[in-house]
Amino acid sequence: MSIRDYKITDAQFSEKGVIAAPDTLTGTAAENKGVFDRFAREIIAPQFNAIVDEFADMEESANSWAAEEAQRVQQENARQSAEQGRVSAEGQRKTSETARLSAEENRISAENDRVTAETARVNAENKRDSAEKSRVSAENGRVSAESARVTAESQRANAESSRAQNESARVSAETGRADAEADRVSAEDTRISAETARKTAETNRASAETVRESGEAARKSAETGRVSAETARANAESTRQTSEAARVSAEKSRVSAEAARQSAETARNVWEPYDAAKTYVPGNKVSFNGSSYVCTAATTGHVPTDTAYWLLIAQKGADGKGAGDMLSNVYDPQGKKQDVFGYVDAQIGKVLEASY
Repeated sequence: MSIRDYKITDAQFSEKGVIAAPDTLTGTAAENKGVFDRFAREIIAPQFNAIVDEFADMEESANSWAAEEAQRVQQENARQSAEQGRVSAEGQRKTSETARLSAEENRISAENDRVTAETARVNAENKRDSAEKSRVSAENGRVSAESARVTAESQRANAESSRAQNESARVSAETGRADAEADRVSAEDTRISAETARKTAETNRASAETVRESGEAARKSAETGRVSAETARANAESTRQTSEAARVSAEKSRVSAEAARQSAETARNVWEPYDAAKTYVPGNKVSFNGSSYVCTAATTGHVPTDTAYWLLIAQKGADGKGAGDMLSNVYDPQGKKQDVFGYVDAQIGKVLEASY
Protein backbone atom coordinates (compact mmCIF):
# COMPACT_ATOMS: atom_id res chain seq x y z
CA MET A 1 0.00 0.00 0.00
CA SER A 2 1.43 3.41 -1.00
CA ILE A 3 1.99 6.06 1.66
CA ARG A 4 -0.07 8.42 -0.50
CA ASP A 5 -3.06 6.13 0.05
CA TYR A 6 -3.11 7.41 3.65
CA LYS A 7 -3.89 11.00 2.60
CA ILE A 8 -6.89 12.53 4.33
CA THR A 9 -9.53 13.42 1.72
CA ASP A 10 -12.29 16.02 1.51
CA ALA A 11 -14.80 13.18 1.51
CA GLN A 12 -13.54 12.04 4.93
CA PHE A 13 -13.87 15.61 6.23
CA SER A 14 -17.43 15.74 4.93
CA GLU A 15 -18.26 12.36 6.48
CA LYS A 16 -16.46 12.52 9.84
CA GLY A 17 -15.43 16.16 10.39
CA VAL A 18 -17.24 18.83 12.41
CA ILE A 19 -18.45 20.23 9.09
CA ALA A 20 -20.74 17.17 8.87
CA ALA A 21 -22.37 17.94 12.25
CA PRO A 22 -25.60 19.96 12.50
CA ASP A 23 -25.35 23.70 13.15
CA THR A 24 -26.97 23.19 16.55
CA LEU A 25 -25.83 20.25 18.72
CA THR A 26 -28.64 18.76 20.80
CA GLY A 27 -26.83 15.86 22.48
CA THR A 28 -25.30 15.61 25.94
CA ALA A 29 -22.01 17.36 26.74
CA ALA A 30 -20.10 14.09 26.18
CA GLU A 31 -21.93 13.44 22.88
CA ASN A 32 -21.25 16.99 21.68
CA LYS A 33 -17.56 16.64 22.59
CA GLY A 34 -17.49 13.37 20.65
CA VAL A 35 -18.55 15.28 17.51
CA PHE A 36 -15.33 17.32 17.69
CA ASP A 37 -13.20 14.27 18.56
CA ARG A 38 -14.71 12.03 15.88
CA PHE A 39 -12.48 13.11 12.99
CA ALA A 40 -9.26 12.82 15.05
CA ARG A 41 -10.22 9.41 16.48
CA GLU A 42 -11.67 7.78 13.35
CA ILE A 43 -9.55 9.36 10.58
CA ILE A 44 -6.34 11.07 11.77
CA ALA A 45 -5.28 8.58 14.50
CA PRO A 46 -5.78 5.34 12.44
CA GLN A 47 -4.12 6.73 9.29
CA PHE A 48 -1.24 8.32 11.21
CA ASN A 49 -0.65 5.07 13.15
CA ALA A 50 -0.73 3.10 9.88
CA ILE A 51 1.93 5.42 8.44
CA VAL A 52 4.06 4.94 11.60
CA ASP A 53 3.73 1.15 11.24
CA GLU A 54 4.66 1.42 7.56
CA PHE A 55 7.83 3.33 8.39
CA ALA A 56 8.62 0.97 11.30
CA ASP A 57 8.47 -1.98 8.89
CA MET A 58 10.76 -0.12 6.51
CA GLU A 59 13.21 0.60 9.34
CA GLU A 60 13.24 -3.02 10.57
CA SER A 61 13.86 -4.34 7.06
CA ALA A 62 17.11 -2.36 6.90
CA ASN A 63 18.77 -3.93 9.99
CA SER A 64 20.90 -6.51 8.13
CA TRP A 65 24.29 -4.85 7.67
CA ALA A 66 25.54 -7.54 5.26
CA ALA A 67 22.99 -6.48 2.59
CA GLU A 68 23.48 -2.75 3.01
CA GLU A 69 26.75 -2.42 1.02
CA ALA A 70 25.17 -4.01 -2.08
CA GLN A 71 22.07 -1.81 -1.65
CA ARG A 72 23.92 1.42 -0.81
CA VAL A 73 23.68 2.85 -4.33
CA GLN A 74 19.98 2.03 -4.51
CA GLN A 75 19.39 3.57 -1.07
CA GLU A 76 21.36 6.67 -2.02
CA ASN A 77 19.08 7.06 -5.05
CA ALA A 78 16.10 6.58 -2.75
CA ARG A 79 17.50 9.21 -0.40
CA GLN A 80 17.89 11.68 -3.27
CA SER A 81 14.35 10.91 -4.37
CA ALA A 82 13.12 11.38 -0.79
CA GLU A 83 15.04 14.65 -0.58
CA GLN A 84 13.35 15.80 -3.78
CA GLY A 85 10.04 14.74 -2.27
CA ARG A 86 10.89 16.66 0.89
CA VAL A 87 11.74 19.78 -1.13
CA SER A 88 8.46 19.38 -3.03
CA ALA A 89 6.57 18.85 0.25
CA GLU A 90 8.25 21.91 1.70
CA GLY A 91 7.08 23.90 -1.32
CA GLN A 92 3.58 22.57 -0.79
CA ARG A 93 3.82 23.43 2.91
CA LYS A 94 4.84 27.00 2.07
CA THR A 95 1.95 27.24 -0.41
CA SER A 96 -0.43 25.87 2.23
CA GLU A 97 0.96 28.29 4.82
CA THR A 98 0.42 31.19 2.39
CA ALA A 99 -3.15 29.98 1.85
CA ARG A 100 -3.61 29.71 5.63
CA LEU A 101 -2.34 33.27 6.17
CA SER A 102 -4.69 34.51 3.43
CA ALA A 103 -7.59 32.62 5.00
CA GLU A 104 -6.66 34.05 8.42
CA GLU A 105 -6.66 37.57 6.95
CA ASN A 106 -10.08 36.87 5.42
CA ARG A 107 -11.28 35.57 8.79
CA ILE A 108 -10.03 38.71 10.57
CA SER A 109 -11.74 40.88 7.93
CA ALA A 110 -14.95 38.89 8.32
CA GLU A 111 -14.68 39.17 12.12
CA ASN A 112 -14.28 42.95 11.79
CA ASP A 113 -17.36 43.03 9.54
CA ARG A 114 -19.22 40.97 12.16
CA VAL A 115 -18.19 43.37 14.94
CA THR A 116 -19.33 46.33 12.82
CA ALA A 117 -22.66 44.61 12.10
CA GLU A 118 -23.06 43.74 15.79
CA THR A 119 -22.42 47.39 16.71
CA ALA A 120 -25.03 48.49 14.18
CA ARG A 121 -27.44 45.91 15.63
CA VAL A 122 -26.87 47.20 19.19
CA ASN A 123 -27.41 50.79 18.04
CA ALA A 124 -30.60 49.78 16.25
CA GLU A 125 -31.75 47.87 19.34
CA ASN A 126 -31.11 50.98 21.47
CA LYS A 127 -33.15 53.07 19.03
CA ARG A 128 -35.93 50.48 19.17
CA ASP A 129 -35.90 50.55 22.99
CA SER A 130 -36.05 54.35 22.92
CA ALA A 131 -38.94 54.27 20.45
CA GLU A 132 -40.71 51.66 22.57
CA LYS A 133 -40.33 53.86 25.65
CA SER A 134 -41.80 56.80 23.69
CA ARG A 135 -44.70 54.61 22.60
CA VAL A 136 -45.35 53.49 26.18
CA SER A 137 -45.27 57.11 27.35
CA ALA A 138 -47.67 58.13 24.59
CA GLU A 139 -49.95 55.21 25.48
CA ASN A 140 -49.93 56.32 29.11
CA GLY A 141 -50.91 59.81 27.95
CA ARG A 142 -53.74 58.38 25.85
CA VAL A 143 -55.03 56.35 28.82
CA SER A 144 -54.89 59.43 31.01
CA ALA A 145 -56.75 61.46 28.39
CA GLU A 146 -59.36 58.72 28.06
CA SER A 147 -59.81 58.72 31.81
CA ALA A 148 -60.26 62.49 31.71
CA ARG A 149 -62.84 62.07 28.94
CA VAL A 150 -64.76 59.52 30.98
CA THR A 151 -64.70 61.85 33.95
CA ALA A 152 -65.94 64.76 31.79
CA GLU A 153 -68.71 62.62 30.36
CA SER A 154 -69.77 61.73 33.88
CA GLN A 155 -69.79 65.38 34.77
CA ARG A 156 -71.90 66.12 31.65
CA ALA A 157 -74.46 63.48 32.68
CA ASN A 158 -74.67 64.99 36.13
CA ALA A 159 -75.11 68.43 34.61
CA GLU A 160 -77.92 67.14 32.32
CA SER A 161 -79.66 65.68 35.36
CA SER A 162 -79.35 68.99 37.13
CA ARG A 163 -80.83 70.74 34.04
CA ALA A 164 -84.03 68.69 34.35
CA GLN A 165 -84.29 69.72 37.98
CA ASN A 166 -83.36 73.33 37.52
CA GLU A 167 -83.52 75.03 34.13
CA SER A 168 -81.69 77.98 35.47
CA ALA A 169 -78.87 75.76 36.44
CA ARG A 170 -78.94 74.21 32.92
CA VAL A 171 -77.21 77.21 31.38
CA SER A 172 -74.41 76.95 33.88
CA ALA A 173 -74.27 73.16 33.42
CA GLU A 174 -74.31 73.57 29.62
CA THR A 175 -71.38 75.91 29.91
CA GLY A 176 -69.58 73.31 32.04
CA ARG A 177 -70.48 70.66 29.47
CA ALA A 178 -69.09 72.77 26.65
CA ASP A 179 -65.86 73.19 28.61
CA ALA A 180 -65.76 69.47 29.29
CA GLU A 181 -66.39 68.75 25.59
CA ALA A 182 -63.52 71.05 24.68
CA ASP A 183 -61.33 69.13 27.12
CA ARG A 184 -62.52 65.86 25.55
CA VAL A 185 -61.70 67.09 22.05
CA SER A 186 -58.27 68.17 23.24
CA ALA A 187 -57.76 64.83 24.94
CA GLU A 188 -58.86 63.00 21.76
CA ASP A 189 -56.39 65.05 19.73
CA THR A 190 -53.70 64.12 22.22
CA ARG A 191 -54.68 60.43 21.94
CA ILE A 192 -54.56 60.55 18.13
CA SER A 193 -51.13 62.21 18.26
CA ALA A 194 -49.91 59.58 20.72
CA GLU A 195 -51.26 56.78 18.52
CA THR A 196 -49.45 58.27 15.52
CA ALA A 197 -46.22 58.45 17.54
CA ARG A 198 -46.74 54.83 18.62
CA LYS A 199 -47.13 53.63 15.00
CA THR A 200 -44.00 55.57 13.99
CA ALA A 201 -42.06 54.03 16.87
CA GLU A 202 -43.32 50.57 15.90
CA THR A 203 -42.18 51.16 12.28
CA ASN A 204 -38.75 52.26 13.52
CA ARG A 205 -38.56 49.18 15.74
CA ALA A 206 -39.41 46.84 12.84
CA SER A 207 -36.76 48.55 10.67
CA ALA A 208 -34.17 48.20 13.43
CA GLU A 209 -35.08 44.52 13.84
CA THR A 210 -34.54 43.98 10.09
CA VAL A 211 -31.10 45.60 10.33
CA ARG A 212 -30.27 43.40 13.33
CA GLU A 213 -31.32 40.20 11.53
CA SER A 214 -29.20 41.20 8.50
CA GLY A 215 -26.19 41.80 10.75
CA GLU A 216 -26.70 38.44 12.47
CA ALA A 217 -26.84 36.64 9.07
CA ALA A 218 -23.59 38.34 8.05
CA ARG A 219 -21.98 37.26 11.33
CA LYS A 220 -23.02 33.61 10.82
CA SER A 221 -21.66 33.67 7.25
CA ALA A 222 -18.34 35.12 8.44
CA GLU A 223 -18.11 32.48 11.18
CA THR A 224 -18.70 29.71 8.60
CA GLY A 225 -15.88 31.11 6.45
CA ARG A 226 -13.56 31.21 9.46
CA VAL A 227 -14.29 27.57 10.36
CA SER A 228 -13.62 26.50 6.74
CA ALA A 229 -10.32 28.40 6.67
CA GLU A 230 -9.25 26.84 9.98
CA THR A 231 -10.06 23.37 8.62
CA ALA A 232 -7.93 24.01 5.51
CA ARG A 233 -5.04 25.20 7.72
CA ALA A 234 -5.21 22.07 9.91
CA ASN A 235 -5.22 19.87 6.78
CA ALA A 236 -2.16 21.64 5.37
CA GLU A 237 -0.33 21.29 8.71
CA SER A 238 -1.10 17.55 8.81
CA THR A 239 0.31 17.14 5.26
CA ARG A 240 3.48 19.01 6.24
CA GLN A 241 4.03 16.82 9.33
CA THR A 242 3.58 13.64 7.27
CA SER A 243 6.13 14.82 4.68
CA GLU A 244 8.60 15.78 7.42
CA ALA A 245 8.27 12.33 9.03
CA ALA A 246 9.00 10.67 5.64
CA ARG A 247 12.09 12.86 5.16
CA VAL A 248 13.43 12.05 8.67
CA SER A 249 12.95 8.30 8.08
CA ALA A 250 14.74 8.46 4.71
CA GLU A 251 17.62 10.39 6.29
CA LYS A 252 17.96 7.75 9.05
CA SER A 253 18.10 4.99 6.40
CA ARG A 254 20.79 6.87 4.48
CA VAL A 255 22.91 7.42 7.63
CA SER A 256 22.59 3.72 8.55
CA ALA A 257 23.58 2.63 5.02
CA GLU A 258 26.54 5.03 5.00
CA ALA A 259 27.76 3.68 8.37
CA ALA A 260 27.54 0.10 7.03
CA ARG A 261 29.41 1.11 3.87
CA GLN A 262 32.20 2.77 5.86
CA SER A 263 32.44 -0.32 8.11
CA ALA A 264 32.74 -2.60 5.07
CA GLU A 265 35.27 -0.24 3.48
CA THR A 266 37.37 -0.35 6.69
CA ALA A 267 37.24 -4.16 6.67
CA ARG A 268 38.26 -4.25 3.00
CA ASN A 269 41.35 -2.14 3.74
CA VAL A 270 42.68 -4.59 6.38
CA TRP A 271 45.68 -6.57 5.05
CA GLU A 272 48.01 -8.14 7.63
CA PRO A 273 49.65 -11.41 8.71
CA TYR A 274 47.13 -13.89 10.04
CA ASP A 275 46.58 -13.78 13.86
CA ALA A 276 44.70 -16.75 15.32
CA ALA A 277 43.56 -14.71 18.35
CA LYS A 278 41.98 -11.97 16.26
CA THR A 279 38.40 -11.81 14.99
CA TYR A 280 38.08 -11.26 11.22
CA VAL A 281 35.09 -10.06 9.24
CA PRO A 282 34.31 -10.39 5.50
CA GLY A 283 36.66 -8.24 3.45
CA ASN A 284 39.69 -8.58 5.76
CA LYS A 285 42.81 -9.80 3.90
CA VAL A 286 45.72 -11.71 5.50
CA SER A 287 48.93 -13.46 4.53
CA PHE A 288 49.49 -16.99 5.77
CA ASN A 289 52.50 -19.25 5.03
CA GLY A 290 53.39 -17.07 2.06
CA SER A 291 49.86 -17.12 0.51
CA SER A 292 47.21 -14.37 0.56
CA TYR A 293 43.59 -14.89 1.65
CA VAL A 294 40.37 -12.79 2.01
CA CYS A 295 37.79 -13.44 4.73
CA THR A 296 34.31 -14.45 3.48
CA ALA A 297 32.58 -15.13 6.83
CA ALA A 298 33.21 -13.78 10.32
CA THR A 299 35.66 -16.05 12.17
CA THR A 300 38.05 -16.34 15.10
CA GLY A 301 40.67 -19.11 15.13
CA HIS A 302 39.84 -20.67 11.77
CA VAL A 303 43.06 -20.77 9.73
CA PRO A 304 43.00 -19.21 6.24
CA THR A 305 43.16 -22.63 4.60
CA ASP A 306 39.60 -23.29 5.88
CA THR A 307 37.54 -22.54 2.75
CA ALA A 308 34.36 -22.14 4.79
CA TYR A 309 35.75 -18.81 6.06
CA TRP A 310 38.53 -17.82 3.66
CA LEU A 311 39.12 -17.43 -0.09
CA LEU A 312 42.59 -17.92 -1.57
CA ILE A 313 43.81 -14.80 -3.37
CA ALA A 314 47.37 -15.71 -4.33
CA GLN A 315 49.08 -18.98 -3.48
CA LYS A 316 52.73 -19.09 -2.58
CA GLY A 317 54.79 -20.35 -5.49
CA ALA A 318 57.77 -22.66 -5.43
CA ASP A 319 60.88 -21.19 -3.93
CA GLY A 320 63.24 -20.05 -6.69
CA LYS A 321 66.92 -20.82 -6.98
CA GLY A 322 67.91 -17.20 -7.28
CA ALA A 323 68.17 -17.09 -11.06
CA GLY A 324 65.87 -16.90 -14.05
CA ASP A 325 63.58 -14.42 -15.82
CA MET A 326 60.12 -13.20 -14.83
CA LEU A 327 58.40 -14.97 -17.70
CA SER A 328 54.77 -14.18 -18.40
CA ASN A 329 53.99 -17.81 -19.23
CA VAL A 330 54.99 -18.69 -15.64
CA TYR A 331 53.59 -15.78 -13.63
CA ASP A 332 50.68 -14.81 -15.90
CA PRO A 333 49.80 -17.93 -17.90
CA GLN A 334 46.28 -16.63 -18.68
CA GLY A 335 47.59 -13.32 -19.99
CA LYS A 336 45.59 -11.15 -17.57
CA LYS A 337 48.33 -8.50 -17.34
CA GLN A 338 46.49 -7.19 -14.32
CA ASP A 339 47.60 -5.49 -11.13
CA VAL A 340 47.35 -8.04 -8.32
CA PHE A 341 45.70 -5.61 -5.91
CA GLY A 342 43.05 -4.63 -8.39
CA TYR A 343 42.47 -8.30 -9.11
CA VAL A 344 42.08 -9.04 -5.40
CA ASP A 345 39.62 -6.18 -4.90
CA ALA A 346 37.53 -7.50 -7.79
CA GLN A 347 37.49 -10.99 -6.30
CA ILE A 348 36.53 -9.62 -2.88
CA GLY A 349 33.64 -7.77 -4.45
CA LYS A 350 32.39 -10.99 -6.04
CA VAL A 351 32.65 -12.80 -2.69
CA LEU A 352 30.76 -10.09 -0.86
CA GLU A 353 28.04 -10.05 -3.50
CA ALA A 354 27.71 -13.84 -3.25
CA SER A 355 27.50 -13.64 0.58
CA TYR A 356 24.66 -11.06 0.32
